[in-house]
Amino acid sequence: MRHRLKYSRSTYHQDLIYRKGNVMTTFKIPTSNFSPHPSGTFEGQIVAVEDKGQVETQFGLKPKVAIVIESETELMEGGRPYTASLWVTLSSSNKSKLYKTRASLLGRDLTPDERASFQDTELIGMRVGYQVVHREGREGGIFANVDQVWPLKQNQATTEPGREKEEELLIL
Repeated sequence: MRHRLKYSRSTYHQDLIYRKGNVMTTFKIPTSNFSPHPSGTFEGQIVAVEDKGQVETQFGLKPKVAIVIESETELMEGGRPYTASLWVTLSSSNKSKLYKTRASLLGRDLTPDERASFQDTELIGMRVGYQVVHREGREGGIFANVDQVWPLKQNQATTEPGREKEEELLIL
C-alpha cells in the first residue's frame, strides 16, 4: 500500500514516499560556487560583530562571536569584496583571543569595565591588517581562517574607487 505525505517542497528535498513500511527520502543536493577568501595578508575594515551563540567546542559549550572583516584589497569575480571572520570566545581572561585582539586593535590594555563587557561598536569601522590561512575541514573543503589581526592607521581611510578624482575636483 502506497501513501504519499504532502510536505511543502523546497530546493533541498522532495516528498517522502512510504513503501511497505519503509521511508525513502530523496534529497536534491545543491551545488555551490563558493570561493573562499584567498590566503595571504590583506587590508580591510571591520564591518560587523556577529553573535554565534553557544558553540560546542572540545572544552564544552562556549559563547562565540565572529568579527567580520571586509577586504579593501581583494575582490571576488563580480567585484564584491571578500569577507573573512575571526571567531573568538566571549571571555574576559587576559589569555583569550578576544582580549588580545581588542587590546591590540585599541592600542592599549583594557580597563576593568572593558574587561567585563564587550560592545561591537568599539571595533566596527576600524581599519585593520589581517592574515588569512587556508585549512582543510574535518569533512573536506577548504576554510579561510583569519589567523592574525592588527590595527592600521585610522587617518588613512580608503576612498571608494574613482572617488579620489571626484574629491580632487571638489578641492580645485
